Order: sequence, then structure tokens, then C-alpha cells
Amino acid sequence: MIATAVRGAGYALTGFRLVFRPRLRRFVVIPLVVNIALFVAGGFLLVGWMGQLSDALVAWLPDWLDWLSYLLWVVFLLIFIGLVLFGFTALANLIGAPFNSVLAERCALLLGGPPSGSARPLWAEVVTALQGELHKWGYYLVRALPLALLTFIPGIGLFASLALLLLTAWMLGLGYLDYPLGNAGLAFRQQRKLLARRRALVLGFGAAVFVLTLIPFVNFFVMPAAVCGATRLWLSEQADFVTPGVDPTD
Repeated sequence: MIATAVRGAGYALTGFRLVFRPRLRRFVVIPLVVNIALFVAGGFLLVGWMGQLSDALVAWLPDWLDWLSYLLWVVFLLIFIGLVLFGFTALANLIGAPFNSVLAERCALLLGGPPSGSARPLWAEVVTALQGELHKWGYYLVRALPLALLTFIPGIGLFASLALLLLTAWMLGLGYLDYPLGNAGLAFRQQRKLLARRRALVLGFGAAVFVLTLIPFVNFFVMPAAVCGATRLWLSEQADFVTPGVDPTD
């Protein structure tokens, strides 16, 4: 199981090599620009907001509690990381979803995979991609919010935090694998059923994406790299997901 998870993490790193391939570069530009713009804009907005809130709280504290301002900055930094990870990453994926689907298809063709064969107009592709992205985040939030509330309860908060991390890794794995699987004609419900057969592999991939998102500057490239890594994972491991004689779309 651990070896399988490590192999899944390796696919996330493989994606960074793929995004710089000459045949993929032009399909990476838009997702990359979206990611950088949102992270930079969000960073400036949140730093300014945290500074104002910190000054207001410090002014409210008595002089002998001025030392708490340092603690407040630590708390605000954690809030910043959380908002960036789950807020701006979600927004970047929502905006970049149509482009990520195209990137996944081009990456699959580069790696020798079959074309998607979709004949839908561009506007239909955009609508489908946005609907799928909203569906994914709805699936995540319904499960994440109760776990987040449980983290404040003494005794079970640690276990709830670990469960939330695992759920986040699983969701990141599902989210990025949705692009190559969606191009293959699988709905999100079908994808969950199929990917659950190799849960450790998907968790390893999602956990690696989560860690890479925490690394400054590297996180700018995470979205297109994760799309390429997910495409490589699906093409390389597809046979192990499918039970012989069983239609994977059932």
C-alpha cells in the first residue's frame, strides 16, 4: 500500500517534466497565467487584510499583552495558507477547467493515448467543465465542513484533522484525474467508483499535489503539472483500474 502511494506521488512529479515539453507549452500558458494571477492577487489582498486586522486587534489589547501580536501573525499566516489552498486553488481550477481539459487531451496524445473524440462546440465544453468543477467542490465541502468543525472538539480534533487531510488528498487526486477521465467520457460518479479500486495510488498522487501547493513559486506550476501527471497516471495504470469483462462506465 505504501509503495503504491509512493508511486502515485511520483506521477505528480512527472507532471513537472511534461509541462515543459515543446508540444504542450502553449496549452500550459493560460492555466499558468490564471494560477499566478490569482495567487499574486490573493496574496496582496490577504496580506493587506491581515495587517489591518492585526493592527486593530493589537490596538484593542492592553499594553502588557503586546507580545500576542506575534502569535496573532502566526494564526493569520495559517489562515492565509488555508484560504490560499482551498479558496484560490478552487477558483483557479474553476476558471482553468476548460483549458485543463484541453491540456489533458493534448498530453494524452503526446503520451500515445487515444483522442477524446468529442465533437461538442467550445461553449458546450466550457459549460460542461464548469459544471463538473462545481460538482467536485460540492462533493468535497459536504464532507470537509463537518470534519473542520470536529477539529475544534478536544479529544477527537486530532483524528478529525488527519481525516480532513486524507479527504483533501483524495479530493485533489479525484479533481485532477477528472480531466483525463472526463475526456474519456466518464462522469464524476463513475470516476469515484473506478478510482476507489486504487485508493492508495490516488491518495499518494493527491498528497504529493497538496505538498507541492505549499511550496512558494512551485505552486504556480502545480495546476498544469498536476493535470499532466494525472493524465500520465491514468494512461499508465488504466488497465489496473478496470476489471476484465466489466464496463468501467457502469
